Amino acid sequence: MGTSNWQHISYCIGILRRLMPKSFLDVGAGFGRWGLLAREFLDVWQDREPKELWQVRIDGIEAFEGCLTAVHEYIYDEVHVGDAVEVLPRLGKYEMVFLGDVIEHQTKERGRELLRRALEHATGSTIVAIPIGDQWVQGVRSDGNPFSPHRSAWYLEDFDEYPEARRELFSDFRGWLYAVMEFPS
Repeated sequence: MGTSNWQHISYCIGILRRLMPKSFLDVGAGFGRWGLLAREFLDVWQDREPKELWQVRIDGIEAFEGCLTAVHEYIYDEVHVGDAVEVLPRLGKYEMVFLGDVIEHQTKERGRELLRRALEHATGSTIVAIPIGDQWVQGVRSDGNPFSPHRSAWYLEDFDEYPEARRELFSDFRGWLYAVMEFPS
């Protein structure tokens, strides 16, 4: 089940609350963390509960169908199964596109293409949460997800072509760098 670090969660929730997008696309939905948090802080915190009162469209893209659970079915409006680089062009626009721990699971070239496509589909902001450096090695997980290995290492300078992106750095429990970048549309 795809999951990630926790050090950046409150920072990302701050972005959600500041921007209050009416539509949210979770690319690489994995465990469903970001769909759940987006639903909580964009609808439930607005006193829109039960589900019939929800107003924010929250969709996801997940490459490995084995990750999908009842949580996804309840929280997300729709989850598209497939390679995000290929699925994104078939989708419409979203006020926020969230790429949480997904780009490093692509080759560098494919990761750049995924970011370009995400930026094209965001009318508000694109958020990228990503481990920084080559120490973040990950192979196939115990769930057999063939998309779980890291296929590329990313560094802050890989994003220098986007000087408008707001960057925030975090350290995990080992002291390894992790970045959250907000790309305005």
